[in-house]
Amino acid sequence: MINQKEKNYASFVVYYDSLINLSAKQFNELETWISSYFEYYELILVNNSILSAHELKQILQPTSNDIMFVDMGRGHVQDHALRAGIEFSKGDSVFIITDGTIPDLISQLQLMYDEHKNGTDIIVLSTRYSKFRHRAILRLVNWVSEEEILVQHEFIFLISKRVLNTYTLTSSKILPLRVLLQTTGYKTKAIEYKTNKNVLLSKNEYTLYMMMFSDLLPRIAFLISSTCFVVSILGIIYAVCIHLFKQDIAPGWTTLFVLISFGLTGIFGILSIIVRYLGMLGKEIQHGPIYRVKQITKL
Repeated sequence: MINQKEKNYASFVVYYDSLINLSAKQFNELETWISSYFEYYELILVNNSILSAHELKQILQPTSNDIMFVDMGRGHVQDHALRAGIEFSKGDSVFIITDGTIPDLISQLQLMYDEHKNGTDIIVLSTRYSKFRHRAILRLVNWVSEEEILVQHEFIFLISKRVLNTYTLTSSKILPLRVLLQTTGYKTKAIEYKTNKNVLLSKNEYTLYMMMFSDLLPRIAFLISSTCFVVSILGIIYAVCIHLFKQDIAPGWTTLFVLISFGLTGIFGILSIIVRYLGMLGKEIQHGPIYRVKQITKL
């Protein structure tokens, strides 16, 4: 008995950079499964490396000539590069593969799609970061952020068409992709993937998460300066009381104490202004494009 192919139109966004050593064998296995399982599909390869389309074709040796090649150049944050690929996708179900080198990729894709057919709009395959320091950083970001940040690295996303439509309306440029998808409000399921691979928080991911502090830092600086102001006022009152009721103090002690108290308040006040200014600069940067596509062609 011949199994019928899925009629659902599927988009596959596959990410590639110099740190992901995706081989021709792995890519061909992915192509074979897609073509054998789906009647209608599209494959989008997002290149975030210095390799050209010709060089990447020599490495991956694709069997199809109908692969969309989105060349980002290099230096983009992975989340931003993936968002470029997502915006070009047109499928009813969109697979977003951030790392195509995991050993049992095909079985995981099959498992996620089976769950997707049961009505789950967002499915995420992820694993915990290997280093405690990286998990601690994300827990800190989660504590200060209004959004829920998980201490995990995502390998694959699978989202429905309605999630994609809602996602394209978002205006945020600093929230991670997983957070943006979760804010759509649709049913989400996380699948924890066990791996022996050393999963670390990359420099670009670290930068992306640190941008979420742009609203918090001015508030911290203002709180510190306000506290110092209150302490300085209490210190001035204390110094004046000592000056009035205690006769054996050193000459100039009261004046020096008052000047130091006001000085600390002024320093932290200036610090809060600087931090606020830097936060405003960060906001202005967010108004610019989050990615620039170098070239779009067929691979």
